[in-house]
Amino acid sequence: MLAPVTASVVGLLLGAGPYRREADRRTAQVARWKAELRAREEKLVGEALDRVVRAHLDAELCRASILDTHDLPDIGARTIVTLLDAGVRTSADFTAVVFGRDRTDGSRVATFVRPNGLHLRVPGVGEAQATALADWRAAVERRARSSAPTSLPPQRLAQVRAGTVARLARGIDRSERAQDWARWDMDRLRGRAADERRSITAERRRHRTESQRKRAGLVQRQKQLAGAEAESLRVSGELTAAKAESRRRWASGRTCGSS
Repeated sequence: MLAPVTASVVGLLLGAGPYRREADRRTAQVARWKAELRAREEKLVGEALDRVVRAHLDAELCRASILDTHDLPDIGARTIVTLLDAGVRTSADFTAVVFGRDRTDGSRVATFVRPNGLHLRVPGVGEAQATALADWRAAVERRARSSAPTSLPPQRLAQVRAGTVARLARGIDRSERAQDWARWDMDRLRGRAADERRSITAERRRHRTESQRKRAGLVQRQKQLAGAEAESLRVSGELTAAKAESRRRWASGRTCGSS
């Protein structure tokens, strides 16, 4: 009886390692999942802020009219009209100015890079004028960036976070349920181990009591056997003495009869 119970508890205790490792793995997984969720939310907030900043820059660039360049060096009314006719009305209508060489005479020519990536060459706008316009646009963008928001407005931040609240709530619920399950599983394991230990203790106590009872019976039997052996020796001695006495008398009777 003792061996199977012992084997059972040994197997259970050996299984505690995998249970504990599984609980640790789930706890670590939950921690990673929460960290990933926080990183996701931060990424969404960052992307939303980038869009707000981009909208601010676009608005400021659109607000800077090409008419404001009339006081720049080399920019006159005719140049402004030429730009307007070409579709360059604000600083938002081009992103940069690039220079190249004219294929016919090798002179430097300027082209405006449109927001869609296309290059626009405006006749009558030379290198000096294009450089002044590029510097003007860069200054507009610097001012726009210096005044750009550095954080989301509270209402916008709430809207962004609202998109992850449900997912966060579900994730926290799942993580808490997973942790509860791990704790319950470990408690169940400890309970089973405790039951097995109590069963082994009771079985050992019963086995010890049974062994003591059998040992006491064996000692009693040994005493009985020792007493029986002593009695047998006594009886054997008496029989030997009686036989000797009988032979002696028989021998004495024969001696008397012959005389």
